[in-house]
Amino acid sequence: MRSARPLECASPMSSHSAPLRVGVTVDSLLQPRWIARVVAQIVASPACTLAFLAVASARVVPPVALASRLLRDPSHAVHTLFRALDDRVYARPGDALDGCDLGAIAGDVAYASAEGEAVDVVLRLGRAAPAVSARYGVWSLHVGGRASYDDAAGLYEVLGASGPTVTELRASRWGDGPARVVARAVTRTDVRSVRRSRNVVLAKAPALVLRALRDLFDGAVRDTVEAPSLPRPSMALDATRPGNGAMARMLVEHGLRYAQERVDRAFNRSQWSIAWQRADALVSAEPFHYLAPPKHLIWADPFPLVVAGRRYIFFEEAGYPGGKGHISVLELGDDGVAGAVTRVLEEPYHLSYPFLFRHEGELYMMPEGSERGGVGVYRARSFPYEWERVTVMLPELHIADATLRQVGDRWWLFADVSVDGTLAHSEEFHLFYASSPFGPWTPHRRNPIASDAGRARAAGALFEHDGRLYRPAQDSAARYGYAVSFNEVVRLDTEEYCEVDRGHMVPSWEPRALATHTFNRDGDLTVIDAIVRRAE
Repeated sequence: MRSARPLECASPMSSHSAPLRVGVTVDSLLQPRWIARVVAQIVASPACTLAFLAVASARVVPPVALASRLLRDPSHAVHTLFRALDDRVYARPGDALDGCDLGAIAGDVAYASAEGEAVDVVLRLGRAAPAVSARYGVWSLHVGGRASYDDAAGLYEVLGASGPTVTELRASRWGDGPARVVARAVTRTDVRSVRRSRNVVLAKAPALVLRALRDLFDGAVRDTVEAPSLPRPSMALDATRPGNGAMARMLVEHGLRYAQERVDRAFNRSQWSIAWQRADALVSAEPFHYLAPPKHLIWADPFPLVVAGRRYIFFEEAGYPGGKGHISVLELGDDGVAGAVTRVLEEPYHLSYPFLFRHEGELYMMPEGSERGGVGVYRARSFPYEWERVTVMLPELHIADATLRQVGDRWWLFADVSVDGTLAHSEEFHLFYASSPFGPWTPHRRNPIASDAGRARAAGALFEHDGRLYRPAQDSAARYGYAVSFNEVVRLDTEEYCEVDRGHMVPSWEPRALATHTFNRDGDLTVIDAIVRRAE
């Protein structure tokens, strides 16, 4: 169990009446698209204004040819060749790393006249940096502890299998004293490609930067932690690239891990299954009983419901591997014997996570349909087998595992919302509120509440225990749906949100289990799920 830690609670500061003046420094006008989005969002935001865009070269410099790069730096030739091949295979037009001309975005803002300029924040996105006075310091983005423009940023997380990729926005006064982390995101690493992994990480960077600027403008800053001191701007930050020998060893180890995974898949199948427990208390020593689906199916995201003394389990059912999901139900007898599985809801798109709630005497289901967009709500026309759709909420957003909770006279919608430019889920925790479970919904002023693969996506309905409210969340930092974290909600209102991690449920209930990502309870029935390895 991890020690308790708060989830980015805000600390009060004085707010600003005028927009923050933000300067941006880059090395040339040709920059990755994610940097163009940062600049565009600063220009459009009411919380800040673009004071200057300082560039080391006010012209678009084309990329250096591969042959020239190899001749220029032969000691890092293996790394250069790998990155070129990785980019060729996995690059997509318009992705976060695609080249973009900043000139059209910055407009009339002067390019190289930042010397002596007094601003609130300098956002350093390149090696070059002018001498500028910044009231709140110089902010720079670091991926895996390395500057975002470092060629090795995000490399070791992929090839070294070293866990999630941590992105930090650090504030420093040109190396005088320790840097401070003003915003952080934890992203599950794509272990197949550095390009794909960096693309997801940096697609989220504009939202991270703008969230920190908005918090500064509003007079609320997130809890910060110490970080290593940043080098002075004259120092080169690309010395961490691996040499040819180190790079070759990492590639061999990476290839061996991939081959081992392929062999394991050939002889075993990793299949989502569900399990149940009956106990009077939430915390119980009673065993979980395993419900194994047929080999051609998966069962996941179980939600129990006790109606008139009868126990039902609703869950996602899909073909294995990679089939489109639908919602099914089974009844669990008093003797623990599971009844027939019946398909109750299907759409042309994938459905999962059949969240259930009651309102004004009616029973509703709110399954995930992020492939379609929005949150569909269905009413039980004839429980438990017939459901009709009554509305689609927030249709403009791609939302995963939306979860409702009524607190007083207000309804709260907890959701994972994918960032523009990527459909990656499990990492962006958003909160909405309304006077009705059907909306209209108001986004929380602190959205995204957190950018953290370790706690963003819901793992089931919120529940009370010993007078305290808990939010189960998926811990997908190491792998998708690895564990469930239990987070105590200590503040929930329209101004702030704060929760504390109180512990984890790891996949230890079944010796063959590899991951577990759902926890739900109704009456005396608790259900969970897990990826279980089964021999072919």
